[in-house]
Amino acid sequence: MQRVRRQALALAFSVAVLSAIAARAAEPNNTPPTATILPGGTLFVNDSLDGTPGRPDTRLGIFDPSFTTLQLVDDNSSPLGNGFASQLIGVPLRSDGSLYFQITGGADVAFADLHLESGKYAWYLDVRDPGGSLVPSLSKWQNDELSPMTSDTEWLDPAVSPDPENPNWEGYTADITLNNVIGPGTGDSLDFWVFTGLAPFQEFTATFAGEFAGLLALYDAANARIAQTSAFDAIPTLTGTADLLGRVKIGVTGVGDANFTGAHVAAGDYTLALAVVPEPGSVFLAGLGAAGVWFWLRQNRSRRRSNSIC
Repeated sequence: MQRVRRQALALAFSVAVLSAIAARAAEPNNTPPTATILPGGTLFVNDSLDGTPGRPDTRLGIFDPSFTTLQLVDDNSSPLGNGFASQLIGVPLRSDGSLYFQITGGADVAFADLHLESGKYAWYLDVRDPGGSLVPSLSKWQNDELSPMTSDTEWLDPAVSPDPENPNWEGYTADITLNNVIGPGTGDSLDFWVFTGLAPFQEFTATFAGEFAGLLALYDAANARIAQTSAFDAIPTLTGTADLLGRVKIGVTGVGDANFTGAHVAAGDYTLALAVVPEPGSVFLAGLGAAGVWFWLRQNRSRRRSNSIC
């Protein structure tokens, strides 16, 4: 019995290797409508994601109304993004309720537009009263984009204090937080696949293995997301049924991107495996196959690199 099991596992792994080698993405396949349609019978795909490009390193400064005198500055304090976004907490509003701030590239210490950073980011301005409570009517946020040799200037206009007994806005502060990981960036941060050739409404199990922590999502024929894995899954696994045409559409992204917009900084190779054997062991076999293919491909690439060096 043990020998039969070993042979079955060896056969499953061999089929996984052969299937995965042939299946790679036809780019771009970063949206559900542009998903790569796989040949019927393909049960394994091997590809890679890179969500790191297009995430600008930022620098945030507080200025006087003419933007000539730098008063406060921060480089990388934001809890959002990839560790290279900025944040300033508890900045006092001016006596007329105004506030002036500028966003530039991380290397631009003098705020002279001397940097090469590019990419999208978001800024969040939270105004708080003297008791520390948020003032929603004055708080706002905006998606923006940084380009090389440029900077963005933003401000709160002067206003009448909401507290007649405190006309000079004494004690009012602002928290400014930047997030430099929004949207897909400029790398290949999303993949979408369509497995074909299944029987109508056939049950399947999809598993993920890779060099980064990944998420999977299942989409219907109308490209609506109907199920997805969790960041806490040790092995990202989806179960479901094929549609009327025997198709299964699955999206792949990195952990942190729960909305499947490409907003993550994961990077590396991965294998996606689909098991259609309706047996309790199918989940195990799919996971084993995905992990095995991924390991085999890594070893194969390592050998090719060694040969090229020689």
